[in-house]
Amino acid sequence: MKNLLLATALVTALIGLAAPAISDSHSGSETTTPASIDMAAVATLLTTWEAATDVLAKAEIAKEIQAALGVKVDGLIGRRTILAIKTAGISTEFTKPTRAENGKAKLALAVSDGTLTQEQANVISDGQVTIKEIQDKVKAGDLTKNEAKTQISAVRDTMPTKPDRNGAGVGNGGKGDKGGKGGKGGKGGKGGKGGKGGGKP
Repeated sequence: MKNLLLATALVTALIGLAAPAISDSHSGSETTTPASIDMAAVATLLTTWEAATDVLAKAEIAKEIQAALGVKVDGLIGRRTILAIKTAGISTEFTKPTRAENGKAKLALAVSDGTLTQEQANVISDGQVTIKEIQDKVKAGDLTKNEAKTQISAVRDTMPTKPDRNGAGVGNGGKGDKGGKGGKGGKGGKGGKGGKGGGKP
């Protein structure tokens, strides 16, 4: 009889320990998707974003997606936005933009915001293409790293200031365009005492 009572008490204790663990498991699965996110709306926006061909229109749709997800709104679909989409449990298929595509979107937004003119954006875009070609030549063994560095520096000197994520100018040291005391072109940048940096010594 004593052994039976001990066995019964042991079984009761084990059941009591197991019950909370089962409860936690269920509660964890029920809180995966934030209730504040409208999954259907985000899924629709993703489909619209995927089908869009205009760079600026695509960036504006991306802003709506980011606002709905509660992440930083910058119009660029990057790692954080993609992670938020997955975390929300949204299964809509879309093509992850390349770094070059996000670069074009950033320039389009800068022109739309008035941070850059279209002409300046075109010069930056062309310069980025040229720099990519130089980097490819290094990989192919057609250029040394030092030669590439010199050529890339020359290309950057012809490029106007590119806006950073906060909309402020980041100087390239080239022709002093929006350089002055700002960014990398600050206080003369690569131009030493004024020179191409356009800033004060």
